[in-house]
Amino acid sequence: MLEAQVGVPRAKEDHGLDACTPQQQALRALLAVAVFNSDYLGAPPRDWGAHILNVYAFHLSPRFDDLHIVTDVPENVANRLILSGFEHEYRIPGMRAVCYGPDHTRFWHVPTGATFLVRSRGRAGMRLRCGLPCSGSWQAKDVPMLEHPMSSVERSEWGAVPPMSTSSLRLLSGLFTRMALRSPDRSWATAGWHFPPHDVPDAFPYQAGAGKMLWGSGDHWTLRWKGFPNPEFVATALTDPTIGMKSAEVKSVGEDLVVFYGSAQLRLVEENRSVLGSSEEVLKVLRSRKNPSLRGSRKRGLQAEP
Repeated sequence: MLEAQVGVPRAKEDHGLDACTPQQQALRALLAVAVFNSDYLGAPPRDWGAHILNVYAFHLSPRFDDLHIVTDVPENVANRLILSGFEHEYRIPGMRAVCYGPDHTRFWHVPTGATFLVRSRGRAGMRLRCGLPCSGSWQAKDVPMLEHPMSSVERSEWGAVPPMSTSSLRLLSGLFTRMALRSPDRSWATAGWHFPPHDVPDAFPYQAGAGKMLWGSGDHWTLRWKGFPNPEFVATALTDPTIGMKSAEVKSVGEDLVVFYGSAQLRLVEENRSVLGSSEEVLKVLRSRKNPSLRGSRKRGLQAEP
């Protein structure tokens, strides 16, 4: 609760998830492209390796001119977003460390000019006041620091990210800041797009190795994945009256859900739902595994982990 309160604009009835500078908005939309592309489904940013972020437990605390990724393993998470050891030139093109240490890393993204912080959970982390740079941090030799220039490969990769309209920038930014939520009544969760919480009874199972794809251009974007979280969970995170984006709406279009925000559209394509026709059909197949009398419904082919 204290983490969330820091990001709430003063004198406003607003959760603060979408209140940020244009630089922050551009960075968060890029982080969405970096994290939501992986494995065989993924668009080219899958090779950046940033999608591995979701194997860690974390939560996000967005602020107007900053973003905090809060976790018990800040050094591990930081190394998923910036390359450790220079095995390749970069993870996310243009990402640099301003300060680097075991309990926190302050990042600067050169093309957008935005910053964010990966830091430890708990009171020690909340007391952290990290400047640019922070006194006492390491000037690491094995991660690219701010003075490290962008390579020609990085500039090419950055230039290959499709253009986003103003509405799409806000929508994809909002998608990223909502990727680790859980509703108070446990009726839905995004939970880092990893293993579904045990207390969310109707969650689809996690399916390792299936991959994710977030790609598009201008106003039209598609998010494609398989398994948890249910597409309804993602749509709810973006449109919920309490935590969603103001004026965002979701509609069924064919077998998919589409979130509309301003002029932008984000199509949510969960592979099982698209094959079986609805989340209720997917859940019916999942329940059949626990109820032998319904096993005939498995013939339509849900390939999910038990």
